[in-house]
Amino acid sequence: MFDDDNLEPTVSGIGTDTCNSMLGGQKGAVTKLKKKITNALKSPCASHSLNLSISKSSNVQCVRNAVGVIKEVNAFFKASAKRNFLLKQKLDGHSQLKSLCETRWIKRHEYVLQFQSTIQIIEDLLDIISHWKDRDACASLKAECLKNAIGSTVSIVSLCSLSDILALTVNLSKILQKKSIDKHYVTTLIQNVITILKERRRNSQTYFRTIFTLVSDIHKKIDLEIIKPRVTQRQMHRPNISPENNLILDLFLC
Repeated sequence: MFDDDNLEPTVSGIGTDTCNSMLGGQKGAVTKLKKKITNALKSPCASHSLNLSISKSSNVQCVRNAVGVIKEVNAFFKASAKRNFLLKQKLDGHSQLKSLCETRWIKRHEYVLQFQSTIQIIEDLLDIISHWKDRDACASLKAECLKNAIGSTVSIVSLCSLSDILALTVNLSKILQKKSIDKHYVTTLIQNVITILKERRRNSQTYFRTIFTLVSDIHKKIDLEIIKPRVTQRQMHRPNISPENNLILDLFLC
């Protein structure tokens, strides 16, 4: 490309708008260009910058695990025509499960909301598949593992917390993808999002109660009890606390 277009490496930058493969460690477009123009600055679009910021800041392991479980559930049903047909039957009236996009957070928000709204149906289906006695023994075993994973309190709290945070950023991401935007207006929106997040952190006890109520409703639907992870008879470094306070400290405020 540099030879054909007579581009000067010392004065070239890297723009990644509409680029499908950008950050791969070996074959990503940015990686290849960096070999030629080592001092060039990468200039992603505003929406992609937002997506990268959210992705890099999402370092809570239980949230990442919950997203991984959601992806595994999606792949599990799509890997078999029999399981996929059963899912379509049970989701009658609901939209079908979509693939989770790693970088497009608009799609991720829609996917998380969809999964949250159909979690009872999915849990029931996994329970049915886990009792299959045909030759597909591996499917029964994996269905049991996935059912236990999505039914854990930590996974459900992570799912609800992630959905709640994405609700703040989804509109901002949509606006940043427009061809023409008002810089002052977008800056104000970004500051508003930051202000809301700080306020939620300051009043975590009050705000988390709303999320915990939703978590309790989901547990009732799938007939499970809310429990604290890794419970011991006596905590050594802090007094015994309720599941709600435990989840605020170990998940929500992280």
